[in-house]
Amino acid sequence: MHWKGLWALFSFHREVKDAFIPNKKSKVGSRFGFVRFSSVTYAQRVIKRLNGFILLGYRIGSENG
Repeated sequence: MHWKGLWALFSFHREVKDAFIPNKKSKVGSRFGFVRFSSVTYAQRVIKRLNGFILLGYRIGSENG
């Protein structure tokens, strides 16, 4: 996935300030990305809505749950 796709998915739920997907993988070999929102409240709502969502065959999750 490209960062623009990540931006589009998350901005559907709330205003996104930044989205980034690094080229490297995590220590366990999975891809990851970062999305920054305009407020903590928005971020918490989106985490609750999309945690566990399947995108392109992969489950979206947060490190917080």
